[in-house]
Amino acid sequence: MKKINIIISLLLISIVYNTNQAYAYKGTISNFDNLENQNFPDKQVIIPPKKPTRQAQPGILSKESLIYKHLNIYSPTDNSIDFNTVNNIGLDRSVIDTDDRSVVTDINKAPFNQIVKLVCTYPSGNSYDGTGVIVSRDSVLTAAHNLYKNDEKNTFATKCEVAAGLTSKTTYNKAISTGTKFLIPEKWISPLIQYDSDIGMIKLDKPIGEITGTMGITHLIYPNQSIETAGYPQFLKNNTMYYSKGNVKSSTPVKFYHDLDTWSGQSGSPIWGSGNLLIGLHTAGVNEEKQENPLDNQYNKAVRITERNYDYILYWMNALPGRVYGNSKEQISISTSGQKIWSNLQLSLEKTNTNNLIGKVYYAKYYYDLPDGNRYISLYTKDDSLLGYINEKYTINIKPNSYSKEITITKAGYNIFEDTFFNSKKSMSDSYIGKKYLAKEIYTLGDGRKYYSLYDNNNKLFGYMNVNATI
Repeated sequence: MKKINIIISLLLISIVYNTNQAYAYKGTISNFDNLENQNFPDKQVIIPPKKPTRQAQPGILSKESLIYKHLNIYSPTDNSIDFNTVNNIGLDRSVIDTDDRSVVTDINKAPFNQIVKLVCTYPSGNSYDGTGVIVSRDSVLTAAHNLYKNDEKNTFATKCEVAAGLTSKTTYNKAISTGTKFLIPEKWISPLIQYDSDIGMIKLDKPIGEITGTMGITHLIYPNQSIETAGYPQFLKNNTMYYSKGNVKSSTPVKFYHDLDTWSGQSGSPIWGSGNLLIGLHTAGVNEEKQENPLDNQYNKAVRITERNYDYILYWMNALPGRVYGNSKEQISISTSGQKIWSNLQLSLEKTNTNNLIGKVYYAKYYYDLPDGNRYISLYTKDDSLLGYINEKYTINIKPNSYSKEITITKAGYNIFEDTFFNSKKSMSDSYIGKKYLAKEIYTLGDGRKYYSLYDNNNKLFGYMNVNATI
């Protein structure tokens, strides 16, 4: 049976399906503004896992660490809790029948090295722990309710601390990072909390996914599928990862029921099937009060990696928080032919190239320093539409140089432009031969053309003209 599951998993990896990121962009809310509507290929393979590319950075938790402080606040004083008799439930916890969890003894082995403990703090000063999984070099997937809480006055967390490879109460053998940028589906909070959208992402300030590797993702599950999970429960050995194995008991289009044993602290724990492919996140336990669906009173619950959630994840993974480029509407001009303009920051979908764009002027709003070692800028047209992303070195900034000299228009056949995009014609030079103007500034475009900003005797802007039409 195990061999069959592996074969099925390999087949799933080769399956492609249509995706549409438009709703992922429009349906995402975050605590930072500079997100752009990236596009991706119409066909997407299941997101594959990635191996580590850098060495581990082990260390000791600082006493100022959120995880260290939370450990001291929530450390149990004894081992009096009998999980085999606890049949209740909170939001994210339930042991089904007997407690079958076991300590993960080799946290350096995939997928355990990609599972992280997280502690998030809120403006109120309260902090909460959870579990997450690394899905890209700087992205941790977890439950939305770890990142945005209605009982914290409907606010995002201010900061989450993430540790990979916790080896004891105070040490780790992989890496630690923090994140202050969070993304969740708008549906999670609007109009009311909706647990079928309990999924979110932390963007980390360090790319620790390069140290841990990343877990692969699929949107497909099948009935009675054998599944596994691991996470960091409270009230057992502190900062210790526990593992459980079980089955998918039932599923709906947006969630599935499972019998994996979990407890507080395991919200956001990854649930994977054969091939170690992520199929969902643990989000809720057995309900104590009688529910309309009896399964809610029998099993734990997980949010599925639906096709829509898959698209959210893909968008979020590549929704890099850009830094403002200059004044956020810095004008640049394309200077090099034969270069690609990309539709996304994954650099996986070419939108166009620069062959017919040399000398064209665009706004540059944000810049991104990507893993290939280059800086990319987002290009916007005059009407504020995103054109795409280009390597900065194939552009020039067209900030004007001061000139302040009188010139005379001497040649016919030259356009007089209204603005510094140099594409809105105001008039032609033919009607102004012999006229004198003050050239205050000079602009140089990516194709080498130079333009004056011309002012009349009343110091009113007349327009922009190629220097070759004047003396």
